[in-house]
Amino acid sequence: MDEHQDQHDTPTFDPLQGDPLLSALIRATESSGNRMFGVTVTVEGLVISGIITPISEYFDEIASWFERAGSHGLADAYRPQGEQEQQPEDWEPRYLHLTGIRAFLGSMPVPSDPSTATPWRIRLSSISGWCMGNLAEGPPQHPTP
Repeated sequence: MDEHQDQHDTPTFDPLQGDPLLSALIRATESSGNRMFGVTVTVEGLVISGIITPISEYFDEIASWFERAGSHGLADAYRPQGEQEQQPEDWEPRYLHLTGIRAFLGSMPVPSDPSTATPWRIRLSSISGWCMGNLAEGPPQHPTP
């Protein structure tokens, strides 16, 4: 086996771009245009759980939040952002956009009102760990045999 072939089979890690496997999930979400994956990430001690969201939907949700708050000028400024975010094929994401957020500091949920919750934008290089799936509030659920 060629030594160059081995280098292409294993994703490389660039700390400025974050984990290549998480980046692949983000690219899959962007190319499909759908919310497909729930993830939980750790950022500076905060555990954040949510659904990976295409960047255009992220900007639309931020714009809608500003509209509900009565800031139509800011809403108009955010809406075109999503439309301009068509990514080239070799694009590498730098941010993770999550909706349906649940955040925890230790075992304590960070209070939030689902009716006013906004999506989160997290720099990939700030994520120290992640896993597939969402966390839920309450005691741990153990599978029954």
